[in-house]
Amino acid sequence: MMPDSPIGLSWAAVRWIADSGLRIGGVVAAVVAANLLLRHLLPPLVTRAVLRETTPPQAIDLRKRADTLASVLVRTAQVAVLVIGSLLVLSELGYAIAPLLTGLGIGGVAIGLGAQSLVRDTINGVFILVENQFGRGDFVSVAGVQGWVEDINLRRTLVRDMDGTLYSIPNGEIKVAGNLTRGFSGVNLLVPLVHTGDIELAVTLIDQAGQELAADPRLGPLILEPPRAVRVEGLTDKAVLLRVLGKTVPGAQFEVADALRRRIKRAFDAAGLRFGEGGPAPAPMGVPPRP
Repeated sequence: MMPDSPIGLSWAAVRWIADSGLRIGGVVAAVVAANLLLRHLLPPLVTRAVLRETTPPQAIDLRKRADTLASVLVRTAQVAVLVIGSLLVLSELGYAIAPLLTGLGIGGVAIGLGAQSLVRDTINGVFILVENQFGRGDFVSVAGVQGWVEDINLRRTLVRDMDGTLYSIPNGEIKVAGNLTRGFSGVNLLVPLVHTGDIELAVTLIDQAGQELAADPRLGPLILEPPRAVRVEGLTDKAVLLRVLGKTVPGAQFEVADALRRRIKRAFDAAGLRFGEGGPAPAPMGVPPRP
């Protein structure tokens, strides 16, 4: 019988530690290092690739896309690294991984047949990302829920509505996706004017207010097309309805519309014009602020 080693372990244990133990430690260290590299290096690389040669209006949408892609790629790669590392460790512990891989393949087919909704969610998630339908930070309308996208992966999308409720929506349930912050957001107002008011003067004052906003040092960079009165939208028994439209960078509609209402109110008061009693609500072209 061989004596124990000077450290109190059998020589067989010492040889195992020096051989398989070191390899297992190397695998664990490699998995940890790979996860750290993925977390810290992949997002900047994705952002740099997506934002290459972009114009300022495009940069906002593309930055959202870069954040979404980086998040999904990092998580997927981390899972892949963890699975590969686990298989290597099992191999070093003496387990035959070939039958395990075969079993996983057969089990995957069985799971695919029994969990078709999960497969549908994943496939739809891939299409959402590849087609860039929406990403983190977008204001969307999906599966009967309207709100801000807080997170998205291959299986589900997290959307927080204006009440602060966070919805977890399986990607397979998203049949039609409306993105209210893609490319631009719209200022869309109805200004009711009393029948005795001067329509031409009202239009001039509204257009001037829009031009003043476009020249504003703080709000001007947010405006793509200055708001202006585009038409007489309708007539009621109490008002003439003037439609006001404009375009802003994604998500800035609410702030610009608020400033525009204030300027129109001041301009009408100074000119002696009176507002009517309103009309139908405008179509929701813009985006409310985050809750």
